[in-house]
Amino acid sequence: MTTPETSLNEDVSALRERFSDTQELYQEVAALLFFRYGQTPTANRLYQLVRKGSMSAPARALNDFWETLRSTSRVKVGHADIPEALRTQTGEVLSQLWDIAVNEARQSFELFTTEAQQQIEAAATDRAAALDKLQLTEISYQQQKEKVSNLEGERRVLQQHLSATQAKLESSLQQQEDAKQERESLLAQLQAQHQQFTADLKALQHSIKLTEERAQATEKKALLEVDALRVENTQLQQQLKAEQKKFQSLQAEAHHVATQVQQYQAQESQWLATQQAQEAKLSHALEQLALVQSQCQSMQQAIMQHKHEHALAQQRIAQQQETQTALRQLIDQYTKQLHYLEQHIAQIQSKSP
Repeated sequence: MTTPETSLNEDVSALRERFSDTQELYQEVAALLFFRYGQTPTANRLYQLVRKGSMSAPARALNDFWETLRSTSRVKVGHADIPEALRTQTGEVLSQLWDIAVNEARQSFELFTTEAQQQIEAAATDRAAALDKLQLTEISYQQQKEKVSNLEGERRVLQQHLSATQAKLESSLQQQEDAKQERESLLAQLQAQHQQFTADLKALQHSIKLTEERAQATEKKALLEVDALRVENTQLQQQLKAEQKKFQSLQAEAHHVATQVQQYQAQESQWLATQQAQEAKLSHALEQLALVQSQCQSMQQAIMQHKHEHALAQQRIAQQQETQTALRQLIDQYTKQLHYLEQHIAQIQSKSP
């Protein structure tokens, strides 16, 4: 159901679309209130309905409305068809209505002026409060700005500290990676050296074994040849003794058999040749024996050399074992340093925001 206030607002909206001039719009709304809705228009009521222009616009339009209404009423009263008495009474009534309307309008204007002054004062108070609040807001803004500036400085310091910490962390991680790579490289080198040393040791042991076997075989062969030469020398010595006995026997017979001297001399010459041959053969055998003894000495020297090399290899193995021990200690040291770096990194990460 449409209420009078709703209908009034709709009519005012229609008049606002028809009249663009502010004064004309206020006068039409005043006429609408007075003639259609039976309400006495006031400046405050007009401004509440129209809300256009300054605060003095509805008061000026209301004065123009009453002036127009009074002029119109006077014309009607002065019409020729109306009797004099009626015109007099009508004039008095209109005069009374006019006075009432003027008084009402004046009171309304004074009330509107008072309300407007109160609103102006309230607005001035609100403005002063707003200015104070604005000043406090500006002070608070400056304080907040300084606080933000300080926080920004702290943030930059923290950012620098964080960057330095990040750099240290990256450096520690790089050192950790380098230590890990160095440890892996050392382990690989140690393993390769161990494999090489094992292969060299096996080759050296095999070479020593072959050398000893060759030396034993050569020594055995030389001993066999020496034994053979000794047997042959013994046989030659026995033959020499036998020949000497025979020579002695021939010499004894030479005294008795003069005619066989030449034969015996020839036999003696032959025997001497045989003796020289045997002596040459014996000398050759002795040279062979000396050669074999020299070879045996060379073999013994080679064996001693191999034993010396074996001892050097043992020393090298001992040195490699010491090197392995040192490398293991170095690896343990790097592992401890790595563990320390990991703890340091963990502490830095726990302290970082």
